[in-house]
Amino acid sequence: MKPQSTKLRDIKRRAARALKPLSNTCPSSRLVYSMALGLSRGEQLEIDFDPRLCAGAMLTVLEDLWKARARLAEIDRENAKVWWLVL
Repeated sequence: MKPQSTKLRDIKRRAARALKPLSNTCPSSRLVYSMALGLSRGEQLEIDFDPRLCAGAMLTVLEDLWKARARLAEIDRENAKVWWLVL
């Protein structure tokens, strides 16, 4: 099993790659990303924003993530149906 620091470094690297191109992002996801980077360095979150704004950004990103996962699952089911029709 990887040490926690190695896992965190791997996650940060994957997130940085996924961030490019910036057209794949939104202001909420970039705010959550910057908060996560600070926390990963052990920094206290000294938020210059209203905490409710940060909470809204996190919830927006989660909503988008969960909708995307649901859509991918739906596409997988549709593809499975098509596969059986081809056979």
